[in-house]
Amino acid sequence: MLQKLNCTVVIADDGKKVVDFALSSMYDIILMDCQMPVMNGYEATQAIRASEKENNKHIPIIALTADAMDMDRKKCLEAGMDDHISKPIARDALRVVIQRYCTEGSDMEQKHDIGYKGGNK
Repeated sequence: MLQKLNCTVVIADDGKKVVDFALSSMYDIILMDCQMPVMNGYEATQAIRASEKENNKHIPIIALTADAMDMDRKKCLEAGMDDHISKPIARDALRVVIQRYCTEGSDMEQKHDIGYKGGNK
């Protein structure tokens, strides 16, 4: 779905790798699975946000999760994520969130580098 939206995708196998990738490269947006091995999405987000305070930068982090309740969204936002999309993910919803948060603006013809960790590709 992301590739059909003209995004370049990098996949991390666990939360620790998400943090490592986020700290070593610049991404337009990170799509974060909340339930990952080694370090969950909440912990990974908090680690990225702590690093950003030192570097004075901000990468939008969007939760991708099967948890769709209001309290789940609140938990994601409290962890430092910028937004929340519930699975199953509709392409239009994904397009909207990428347009909202990518630094290059809302032109989907523009290539966006997306950090993603999730079970469904």
